[in-house]
Amino acid sequence: MQVKTAAPDQRIFTVSKDQFISDVAEACKAIGLPCRRKLKDGFTAHSLQRTRNTNAMRANVQQPVRMKITGHGTPEMDLHYSHEQDNDLRAAMEKIDQFIKGGEILDGSPLLRAILEKLESISKSVDKSGSKRK
Repeated sequence: MQVKTAAPDQRIFTVSKDQFISDVAEACKAIGLPCRRKLKDGFTAHSLQRTRNTNAMRANVQQPVRMKITGHGTPEMDLHYSHEQDNDLRAAMEKIDQFIKGGEILDGSPLLRAILEKLESISKSVDKSGSKRK
């Protein structure tokens, strides 16, 4: 299969969809990887699409750009092919935490700050099992 640099409205792969699917199946067979939708956890050409979309999401490629690349017409379809992992969620929560700790709260109202400070003090009084310390 040849890969070429594509202009925005051109295909990247120079083979047909059917040929691409056949090539993926052949590659899977060659390395002993279960392939085809009929098999539980079988690898498919769509597996590559999910991987590409997930990696694009993790690289912070914006959703409209991902949709243009994949040809997906709806945000829902884009999200269907993007799979967050636990470490992605932890990293996002850490970014939010650092943003707040840096004092960059978008709604900087005194009431919101007071609530956040109270929540932080409460969370420090909760042990690892989820029980409140006395």
